[in-house]
Amino acid sequence: MSEKELIPLLIYMGGALVFALILVAVQAAFLEFELRMGRWLLPLIMPLLLLGIGFSTLLAGRSLKYAAMNIGGIGSNAGGGDNLMRMITALVLAISISKIVRALFSVTSVAKLENSAEPGVSKFVFVSFLAFFFCTVIFPSALGAHPTFVHNAVYPVILFSAAYFSRKEPIELLIQWAKTGLFIFLFCSLALALIKPDMVLQPAYQGWVPALNVRLWGLGAHANSIGPLALFLILLQVLRPSPNRGFGLLIWFTALIVLVLAQSKTVWLSGILVALIIAAYRGGREPGGGIKPSFMLGLIGLMLLACLSLLFVDIDRLLLKLSLTQAGSDISTLTGRSSIWAVAMQVFAASPVFGYGLEAWGPAHRIQIGMPFAFHAHNQLLQTMSVAGAVGGLSLLVYFFAILKAAWRAAPRTGGVSLGLVLFIAIRCVGEAPLELTGFFVGELVLHFFLFALLVHEPAQKREGCQ
Repeated sequence: MSEKELIPLLIYMGGALVFALILVAVQAAFLEFELRMGRWLLPLIMPLLLLGIGFSTLLAGRSLKYAAMNIGGIGSNAGGGDNLMRMITALVLAISISKIVRALFSVTSVAKLENSAEPGVSKFVFVSFLAFFFCTVIFPSALGAHPTFVHNAVYPVILFSAAYFSRKEPIELLIQWAKTGLFIFLFCSLALALIKPDMVLQPAYQGWVPALNVRLWGLGAHANSIGPLALFLILLQVLRPSPNRGFGLLIWFTALIVLVLAQSKTVWLSGILVALIIAAYRGGREPGGGIKPSFMLGLIGLMLLACLSLLFVDIDRLLLKLSLTQAGSDISTLTGRSSIWAVAMQVFAASPVFGYGLEAWGPAHRIQIGMPFAFHAHNQLLQTMSVAGAVGGLSLLVYFFAILKAAWRAAPRTGGVSLGLVLFIAIRCVGEAPLELTGFFVGELVLHFFLFALLVHEPAQKREGCQ
């Protein structure tokens, strides 16, 4: 090897060594911080994820002025600030790894983890999540029809593992910081609607709200992304109401305004059903677990009232008006989802065992199938089966059963909110893919991560009873 070839190689190796030493030093610092103030680390992840989503939109230079004519192009160009995103990603990973290392190598932590109040429930959720991850990320990466490795898809398993190994820590701080982070995120979205409307408001949108011809995207990737976050904030407020009444009212006001402006019909329907299930759990049950007759009579009365109100509505005229709106067009065509579902089934049929691979619904694949607007299969099961085949689809069903079982077990300590969150995700699974593990900075992962942390958490009261 000549001197000209050796010098650049040595420089490259030296730079790599310095970078590695910096990473080791940063990780050591986080481990030391974890030893001293570990309970602050996991709650910090929620605001960091929201910060990444917000800055990704702010730095992308997005304009929604002509979104009605080219909404697919808006979605494909979203995201910006690569260096900042890498820094936030590294910070989240450092926090997660420090939590995992601390739990695995601390004798005290291992003893606490082994002495579990409900070991079966937490372990079942975690093991089923690991199976879901391997079957939908690792296996299709290596064994899919188009093998490829996407490093972003590996990050969530580190994050979720940190939540599992931190399940003995108090969850109040996680709830508080998640609620505060979501409130700031949504409040800034509304503020930008006044300051820079082209970035966060889609004009010329005909929805279901009379005289409202705009749709709020906010700092989210889409209106269908920020709408669920608004309902999520409401559920957090129901789970742990703010002690400050004024701040609590501000949270409700902000979330409801975002829900209206986002004009997401699926979220509206989800909100009604989630409210019913939480009300049924909190106020409609007898001490023995049965349903109160008064609550059942109230539900029947509401149904009768709704049916009677239809007698005074001109259905034909209403349907005619609805068909002239964007919302009516969406209903009649299912927003093109029926054709996307058909293509997803074709992709699955072509590779039924391990699927197409992680590049399914990527730019090249969308061009190949002639659907540049289809960023996923718009159905969680079809998305998983098209990407990861029958193996991935089966793991999804097992994982969903695990979180459903855990949500039922967690219902007493969450006042039914755990059931509401699972129902919300289940409804979204029909037309979206909220359980996809595609990276950090997506709104779906924020909700998914919090639900996972809530379900694997083991309250101190039960833990003391076991001891």
